[in-house]
Amino acid sequence: MLRFLADVLGARGHEVLAVQAVGAGDLGRCAEVVAAGPVDALFVDLRMPLDPAEVVATVRGRAPAAIVILCTGSEVRPEDHTRIQPDAVLKKPFTSGELARALEAARRAGEER
Repeated sequence: MLRFLADVLGARGHEVLAVQAVGAGDLGRCAEVVAAGPVDALFVDLRMPLDPAEVVATVRGRAPAAIVILCTGSEVRPEDHTRIQPDAVLKKPFTSGELARALEAARRAGEER
């Protein structure tokens, strides 16, 4: 999924900073990426190795305006939505068009936040 996101977003002119999280130490790497430059959007997976709510809290702590898109093939329970607070949810598998629509929906939601 990471490669697909990077390819599609890069082709649409976005600069993509990617961190493939595989363990608890990667939360610090996420913080480093956010500290290094502006972050406009964050894509997290409900079933990623790190707690997505922790990742979102870390990023929004440094970039409060960053929009969050939750990408998942799993059912999103109300408690997941409450903990993670995504601006949009994108169900896997998804197309590049669905990705673009979710990004736009998340931008609108982020403006209202």
